[in-house]
Amino acid sequence: MSSTARRALAGLTAVALLAPAQALLAAPAHAATPADGNIVVARVGTGGSSALSSAAAPVFLAEYSSSGALVKTVALPTAASGSNRPLMMSGSASSEGALTLSPDGRYLAFAGYAAAPGTTSVASTLASGTPRVVARLGSDGAVDTSTAITDAFSGNNIRAPPSTTAAASGRSAATAGGGSPRWAAPAPRPR
Repeated sequence: MSSTARRALAGLTAVALLAPAQALLAAPAHAATPADGNIVVARVGTGGSSALSSAAAPVFLAEYSSSGALVKTVALPTAASGSNRPLMMSGSASSEGALTLSPDGRYLAFAGYAAAPGTTSVASTLASGTPRVVARLGSDGAVDTSTAITDAFSGNNIRAPPSTTAAASGRSAATAGGGSPRWAAPAPRPR
């Protein structure tokens, strides 16, 4: 099985297990959350004709109905905007792209790199120059990529963030390899 197929299957499996949308039903009526029975998949790359590589590639969160029809796609930032950072993933890593649903069902958390599209061998970069980003998609549809980790996960793929306490504490965490979670505070929001 190709690394692209393994990655898609791993992401789909993780999301199918973690995001049964019943937990999201408590969200406000205007929320941009998956409908009951739908799943969300992290898609890496633009879907064009060029093959993915270890270079940084754009990330999209795609919601699919239980029948397999695409419902909507959320494009993650590819450039800094306000306190948000770009969020890229390696185009060939099978260990990235997992999504974690917060216990209260308000956030879908994921991790990547604050890199420019095309940054070569993005997982091998130093976190001090290419921060690792812990991101979340809120039940209101807001994307927050402000949390950066600059002192951990250098030269290694960042993994999915555990989101157990993120909503309650205002902190985010991420892991790499078999390591312990690394806690980080989100950037302050302008008022």
